Amino acid sequence: MRERICSIWSEDEEYAVRLADYINGKKLLPFKVMVFTDVKSLQENKHLYDIKLLIVDGDAPWAEAFGCDTFVKLSEEGTEGAVSRYQPADRLAKEIISYMDGYTVRNSKENKNVSINCIYSPATKCFKTTLAMGLALWSAKKERSLYVNIEEFAGLDESVFNSKGGLSQALYHFKAIGPRSIGKILSCTQQLFGMDYFYPVICPEDISELTDKELMSFFNAIAESGLYESIWIDVGNSCSMPWGILENSDRILIPKPLDFVGRKKVAQFENYLVASGRTELISKVEKIDIPYDEKIVGYGIDPEWILESRKAAFFNSLLED
Repeated sequence: MRERICSIWSEDEEYAVRLADYINGKKLLPFKVMVFTDVKSLQENKHLYDIKLLIVDGDAPWAEAFGCDTFVKLSEEGTEGAVSRYQPADRLAKEIISYMDGYTVRNSKENKNVSINCIYSPATKCFKTTLAMGLALWSAKKERSLYVNIEEFAGLDESVFNSKGGLSQALYHFKAIGPRSIGKILSCTQQLFGMDYFYPVICPEDISELTDKELMSFFNAIAESGLYESIWIDVGNSCSMPWGILENSDRILIPKPLDFVGRKKVAQFENYLVASGRTELISKVEKIDIPYDEKIVGYGIDPEWILESRKAAFFNSLLED
């Protein structure tokens, strides 16, 4: 059986090698990326390798008839049907992935190692989103990490978080095509300090009209792609019955509320779990004391503040649990 590869053809060898090194280094594809700078060499290797993906940089009228599973064209302008070559490597790689039908990185056995973590609270005034984003940001220092906020109104600052694409667009692709759209779904993510994230939904209906099982199918499709090692879901109260998401997670972290009413809500939530026989959920619940800091009261979420060195011990202790 011939080895499956991705071929990059470009007359700009330095650019092509940098792109190949990035994709290979990040293990973004289930096969090796090789660079070719002349058509003859590429044609000769077509008989030696099974070229699953061909990336062409520049004018190549022969490329569409070359014969491979997926063909992606790079262009200087990023014209329709092509990917702009002048953009950050992570963005460029994800746009390439969006062209691949049924994208996956690893086999299903390896994908079971992906951890799905829910940060949930029935209460407010508990800095739930700060905790969720902090865990995703610190996790991203060690592994490929994705943060997803599924609140109807997340309150994230557009001056900090890029709203391009986002969760609304990703859910649209998923509802239209299903798990086969995973490449297009992943192209809707952005990156911040090494952490991937979906910008939250634009319209509340994009979340509220979905069942918890539909949302969990969405997250399972992302997990099965193998691109991430940990997924951090900021659950909130957009799902009136979030059991499907919570039951399929590996951990449920509940930040302890600061106020009396919030603490009562958490207690009532725990009592409900007992009364409804959801013992498996009870065993996953971890209640977290967030160190009080006046900088997070009345202010927006600041990733740079979260990543201050003095926060390392707190977040790393949670990641090591």
